[in-house]
Amino acid sequence: MSLVGDANLYKLGAQLRGVVQGTERLSQALRDEDDLDEFYHLFGHECCYAQVWARDGLPRLERALATLSMIATLGPGSSTLRVHVRGAMRCGCTRAQLRQVLAMITWYAGVPVGCQATETVRSALASIQESEEPQERKQLDSGPS
Repeated sequence: MSLVGDANLYKLGAQLRGVVQGTERLSQALRDEDDLDEFYHLFGHECCYAQVWARDGLPRLERALATLSMIATLGPGSSTLRVHVRGAMRCGCTRAQLRQVLAMITWYAGVPVGCQATETVRSALASIQESEEPQERKQLDSGPS
């Protein structure tokens, strides 16, 4: 990427994004980046992850569930929701917790949004490999919240 505002924030944000979303997802996103994505990764790393996700006050799981809820409401069928389902699971989220979040989305955002979000979450869960979850969760549990 050619555009970086603060190299230290970018590095911190990219590192934390790799922990939450997985290094394979981060590598894919950066590999697929073109000139239209440049600001997305800059702001995502420097602002979202380095300045918001890195703050004290909420554990990563709570941040992940809040993020998932907002994205599910605003873009219930989006690929971004799929990414954040994986991130929530990497932060220790359970299917039972996802069900509760989906119930709240359905109630507060409406049945069509809840149904579409549920299908997207179901599809995202189906694509997560069972073998990587326990190992990666151990890594997340040892990091700061």
